[in-house]
Amino acid sequence: MLQFEERTEKLRQIILHGIIPASGLVPPPRIVKPVFLSGRSPESSKLCHEWSPFEWDEGAYWRALHRLEQPCPGDLTNRPELQNKQIQIDTGCGNCDTYEQWIQSLKSRGID
Repeated sequence: MLQFEERTEKLRQIILHGIIPASGLVPPPRIVKPVFLSGRSPESSKLCHEWSPFEWDEGAYWRALHRLEQPCPGDLTNRPELQNKQIQIDTGCGNCDTYEQWIQSLKSRGID
């Protein structure tokens, strides 16, 4: 079993490369849980990243998100569209339950 810091880093990498759309917003835990279990980026994310499906640790998720709010040098090398964006949790997504619904909610709110 991975230690907490290893789980945090794994989640940080997956969130950065497989979940965050160009807006820089991150979906809440209820939306990303099935994504982590799927082992791949959702089609609607327009990202192409795969990993071994796993049961995630919500504490590690919050720690990973906190670290992404202040990315390290090099974190955004492969995600240049995020260079001038604030990476943060989306608190305005209402009752969305799936990643696809969440992406639609971003569009309906005028968030690219």
